[in-house]
Amino acid sequence: MVIEDGRPRTAAAIEILKKSRETFNLSQLQVSDVPTFLAAAESPENKLTLAEKHTIVDQAIFVIDQLYAHLPFKRARYAVDPVQRLRVVRSRISEETTEVRFHSGMVAALASLRDAHTFYGLPAPFRDALAFLPFRLNFYFDETGQARFLVTRVLDQFGHPDFKPGAEVTFWNGMPVGSAIDREAELDPSGNEAAQFARALNRLTARSMTFSVPRDERWVTLEYRSAVDPRKEKAIVLPWNVISGGDFLELTGRGGSSVYAPQLELDHYRKLFWCQYQLTVEQAARGKATSASLYEGAVFQGNMPAEPGAAPKALDDNIFSRLPAVFEFQHTGGVDDEGKVKAASLVDPAHPEKRFAYLLLKNFDGDPDALVDEFQRILTLLNSRAPDGLILDVRSNPGGSIQAGERMLQMLTPREILTAGFHFISTPMTQQIAAQLSSSLTQDASTLAEWQPWLQDLVDSVASGGILTSARQLTPVDVANSVGQVYQGPVLLLIDALSYSATDIFSGGFQDNGIGPVIGVDPNTGGGGANRWLHSEVLEKTAGLEGIPLVELPRSATLGLAIRRSSRVGPRAGNPLEDTGVQADELYSQTRNDLLNLDEDLMKFACGRLAARPSCALQILSAEATSGQIEIHLAAANLDRLEVIVDGLPQLAVAAAKGEQRITVPMAGLPHAPRLVKVLGYILIDSGISAELAAAGIAAPAAQLHDVQLVLAASARREIT
Repeated sequence: MVIEDGRPRTAAAIEILKKSRETFNLSQLQVSDVPTFLAAAESPENKLTLAEKHTIVDQAIFVIDQLYAHLPFKRARYAVDPVQRLRVVRSRISEETTEVRFHSGMVAALASLRDAHTFYGLPAPFRDALAFLPFRLNFYFDETGQARFLVTRVLDQFGHPDFKPGAEVTFWNGMPVGSAIDREAELDPSGNEAAQFARALNRLTARSMTFSVPRDERWVTLEYRSAVDPRKEKAIVLPWNVISGGDFLELTGRGGSSVYAPQLELDHYRKLFWCQYQLTVEQAARGKATSASLYEGAVFQGNMPAEPGAAPKALDDNIFSRLPAVFEFQHTGGVDDEGKVKAASLVDPAHPEKRFAYLLLKNFDGDPDALVDEFQRILTLLNSRAPDGLILDVRSNPGGSIQAGERMLQMLTPREILTAGFHFISTPMTQQIAAQLSSSLTQDASTLAEWQPWLQDLVDSVASGGILTSARQLTPVDVANSVGQVYQGPVLLLIDALSYSATDIFSGGFQDNGIGPVIGVDPNTGGGGANRWLHSEVLEKTAGLEGIPLVELPRSATLGLAIRRSSRVGPRAGNPLEDTGVQADELYSQTRNDLLNLDEDLMKFACGRLAARPSCALQILSAEATSGQIEIHLAAANLDRLEVIVDGLPQLAVAAAKGEQRITVPMAGLPHAPRLVKVLGYILIDSGISAELAAAGIAAPAAQLHDVQLVLAASARREIT
């Protein structure tokens, strides 16, 4: 077999990629080969001093030993001692220790915990750098159940007639692709097999330099089947390159955050590689000037600026999210756009009259209030345009704001939401922190707020010997239920093993609160069950306390730490999310058509599942208080019974009429003038003859033995005028 040299094509594609420096105003953007990058990393100006290396290790030892929420559980589950491993790394540091060797030791010590929240982030030049190959790989299972690995993206201008989307890669450096992924998975910090495989597949073609260290390969040799003619088997050599200066990744902490930082970094760079149109949309949403040459999508052309370099017009927010880096949506009969799920895929052939919605949550990164407001706006739009079912997609979502995710759940269900519990670990240091904060009258309010709900538990643990504090909420229950249901049709959730961190918590809340079925293209989510703080946040949130041996890390190095362990609620109350993740209610195997045509088969499968569930509607048109009563005008569809609640107190229950109806609600017994009315809508479900009653031999007509239940199906609320 002739092996083609793919390096010239890669070089040509990279020259085009470098033009992004001007297009997106990335003045620091650089692309180099691996040897050049590593030589720069070992240069005198980039080398850490011996004292700086000692500082990094000492800080890691302290936070892991005294603050890491999962430490006793990880030690038991994986038989590891990361603290001792870090001490060994420290003992081996000398003036001759290379940068790569030092960083490799730090990364490996923390990776032994199998917790992607708890990591070592390398300083410059590794910071914000990514090693990559000029293509992306994904997989599906064929009709025999065998995994097939397809090229799904190649760099622009690579221009190969056979190695392009649809080509099937069979061997990787002489070994079957599946074996290469398994070998890569051995280096992954994931706590479950599905997440290890998914992340290893990602790292096969793109490896973060911020959170790992370079491998020995300078290039890879691939054997593949042509995308044009699968009978043609070919081989090609492709080089690794390193891109840096993308200015996308901000390793800063946010209160109540939980995010898998390497995936966030990879997602940002993938936009630069494959989805520059998406970057253009994001810039337009922010009102930044963008090159007119990038306005290629049919939808976006209407928003093209009059002159190159001018600021684009406002995007149509009936088609685009106002936060396109976070949300993307579509619905039956909607407008298609580049890279977006097709409107024609959102159908169920058995119910052609039904209209379905699709909402992609790419991350939860950003201001929580802004995220929640935009989620509500989009759901309001989709509720009117596609009322028969919503596909909520959190696949590959690396997380972000826990509070934003938990506040979004209420908008998908008529039920009251229960929010996840979080626990600090009890150690001599956390007990000391609690003792100081409990006795301080002058402590900074923001610092005190981070610890307040858990202070008494930590103080009491000195005597009780408890390992963890009791579960306390990061998102108060009243805040998590302050808006109420917005989308009133049935909802299902799509997950994969790259759904991680705040997305684990969101998915757990979705399942625990009984919102709808969880469909997985993998058996479970990534298993990141914690609130993550960066080292800089720990430093900030213990400021002013005595006896805390924390100092700033040198040269923009960082440490991530799972500071509060999460636990589930509802029927799985108390169970941890860490390692195991959220188990899918039903598995779906991706098809070749899904990989190459924007999840077309998956969308139709999901629409079929939604079409089988009842769709209801309830809207309060007006609510006015008159002398001694409240007049409510509402509209309902497919409901059997209505319950009226005024300021949290049940006031009236009536049968639901079809269409609009008016209800007069007495105000007797209310302690004050009414402010808020809430209406709950129920459907009557007849499950047939009750097996339990029939078996008991009760003498009654068969009709009375039917198992009939009222099920809460919709809710609406409105302020009283």
